[in-house]
Amino acid sequence: MEEVAISLDLGTTGCKGIAIDKTFSVLASSHAYYPTYFKDGGRVEQHPEDWWKASCDVLKSLCDQIPEATVSAIAVTGHMQDLIFLKEDGVAAKEAILYSDTRAVDEAEEIENCIGGERLVGITGNKQGAASLLAKLLWTKKHMSYALKSCSNILIGAHDYVCYRLCGARVTDLTTASTTGLLNVLSNEWAVDELLEPLAIPSCLLPRIVPPSQVVGVVTAAASRATHIKEGTPVYHCSGDLATTARGAAAHHHDARHIYLGTSAWIAAVCPGAPTSTACGAGLLQVRDADPDCIIMAASMASACSNLNWVRSVLRFTPDANTDWTAVDDAAAGAPLGSGGVLYLPYLSGERCPFVDATARACFIGVAAHTATSHLLRSVMEGAAHLS
Repeated sequence: MEEVAISLDLGTTGCKGIAIDKTFSVLASSHAYYPTYFKDGGRVEQHPEDWWKASCDVLKSLCDQIPEATVSAIAVTGHMQDLIFLKEDGVAAKEAILYSDTRAVDEAEEIENCIGGERLVGITGNKQGAASLLAKLLWTKKHMSYALKSCSNILIGAHDYVCYRLCGARVTDLTTASTTGLLNVLSNEWAVDELLEPLAIPSCLLPRIVPPSQVVGVVTAAASRATHIKEGTPVYHCSGDLATTARGAAAHHHDARHIYLGTSAWIAAVCPGAPTSTACGAGLLQVRDADPDCIIMAASMASACSNLNWVRSVLRFTPDANTDWTAVDDAAAGAPLGSGGVLYLPYLSGERCPFVDATARACFIGVAAHTATSHLLRSVMEGAAHLS
């Protein structure tokens, strides 16, 4: 009976999964979508149970495609810099606050005034704006204190939650931790004395940081029933999507760069050495790599292909908003290069690079009486591609 390993990627729009054999050949693949909830004030949320349901659907689909195979392990990665509250019974207390959420603008300013901008960079490796979990935790403490009072643990990535549901481990990885503004990137430990205690944020709620090579647990009986994966199967909590993308693109050696286009976008390079204690420049991030002797330098856009999802939804362009892009592509191809003079600025959720502004918003420029749907669609594609 052939052995396979399964990999899950909890992306912003859905869960992707593949099963590979010992030669790294892909034997099966599956994908399941989940919704994102956008609200006033820069709020962007998802429900962790939607991640789990999608993961279960993907795992069951993979098992159905390769019924004779034995699953030897599950490895999980996903989007980072989320805020997930677990209650005592292990159920998510509320919707997760996503990485692209910018509600905590005032709290980010308050933290900088309290701690000092240069000191923040010296501790966390990066400037900390409204997207940081440090600011979002302070916002939660002020405006939604019941979430903190009623929770037993905080997780910080979508893959954290799915790993927890698979095997009960409440852990995270160093790459994900270093995106939050909660980690001392020089000691690789939570910045308890430097940040959390001065802001009265309970550090005891944060997950344990584990290396991606470590088995964090095995599939429980309950998870086995939900996923059709055999009870006792080892579970690996892998690095967050930035580090795993570099490896998937074979760009994890020191002279390589890679470009990623998804809901967000980035240009990144894996570099030897430790993070510096000074800011790298407007919008540039230094993030811990899976290799503890390396860091990842990234220039990250807040919104890229999410702009295409948005315009397709607003224009009600296709019957199946999840899968059918043919009609959109055909319509955009009908517009000339330059989209008839229409420009699109793709700042649906603020921006992180080449400038940092949580309040920036998207807009069309140059719309005229002759502007057609094809011009709008193409301008969104051109705007997202050019500014990426």
